[in-house]
Amino acid sequence: MNKFIFDVDGTLTPSRQEIDGDFAVYFSNFCIDNDVYLVTGSDKEKTVEQVGEEIYSLAKRVYNCSGSDVYKRGKNTFTTD
Repeated sequence: MNKFIFDVDGTLTPSRQEIDGDFAVYFSNFCIDNDVYLVTGSDKEKTVEQVGEEIYSLAKRVYNCSGSDVYKRGKNTFTTD
């Protein structure tokens, strides 16, 4: 299985905006078929607002706050100040 790392703001979504609906459908399917990792400077709540709960949960890991908070399949596995 391939592994892909994506930035959120300006890559998957316009900066600080929600993901396009048609692209969200495509990307959800992409996440099912591949190991997808998301990296963003935003916190979990803002990231979920941008990409939606489904994509957030499908990502193998999400590195929020530039890696200060790490979520695996939607569950926090690491937090640091």
